[in-house]
Amino acid sequence: METNNKPQKSYDISQILSVSRGDNGFVQTMIKMFVVQTPLYINKIDDYHQNGNLAEMGEEAHKLKPSIYAMGMHDMKKAVIEIVSAGRKNEDSAELSVYIQQLKTASEKVIAELKTDFSL
Repeated sequence: METNNKPQKSYDISQILSVSRGDNGFVQTMIKMFVVQTPLYINKIDDYHQNGNLAEMGEEAHKLKPSIYAMGMHDMKKAVIEIVSAGRKNEDSAELSVYIQQLKTASEKVIAELKTDFSL
């Protein structure tokens, strides 16, 4: 029995590859946009949360959601949905800080992997 020793990636760009129709430039652009824009969104989400601006926090998370999905960050879907929901309900909770931290940590890991994998 042959085992696969390749480390599991924290992302899955198969959705981006499928819509790219072989256009590697498109794939590169989408990945670069994710690498540049995601930390900006997450910083805003965190800042808005810290300042009690939950509606704005939720809006930023909503803007980030398509990127999380497109990058195949399946483990983060619940976190981003919960952040959006908390913003819409204008409800803070202890779990909200945990979700934001999970999103930040997972995104940093994916960005590091993408920078390595795509020589960015």
